[in-house]
Amino acid sequence: MRNIFGVACLIVIVFMGSARSTSAEEKIGPLISVTPKEFLKLPEEYQVMYTAGYIDAASFISYGYSLPDHNELISCFRSMPLGDFTKEVVNWLKKNPKHKEGMASAVAHTTGNICKKKIKK
Repeated sequence: MRNIFGVACLIVIVFMGSARSTSAEEKIGPLISVTPKEFLKLPEEYQVMYTAGYIDAASFISYGYSLPDHNELISCFRSMPLGDFTKEVVNWLKKNPKHKEGMASAVAHTTGNICKKKIKK
């Protein structure tokens, strides 16, 4: 089985790496536009919109950079209704209350958990 979580994390890294270049000495952490605490306070429809934005970005980056697990990632995303996927993100956050990396990381973890169950190699 291919490592879908690794692909999801790579997508986040590639996206952030292309968004801003820094010197070798400067280490900047990932952008955190929405914290888990903020996400959990959002109405369900806004949580779904955030998750959809992540999925759209992940699929575009995966396709644009010709990542090796692109087809598997897209098949996994298509295998579950968006609302159900978002509920899995919420469940993951509730099981991991100390998660501080931001929502992109939380959705990537959830993607890895869902997709490794769905993709058999």
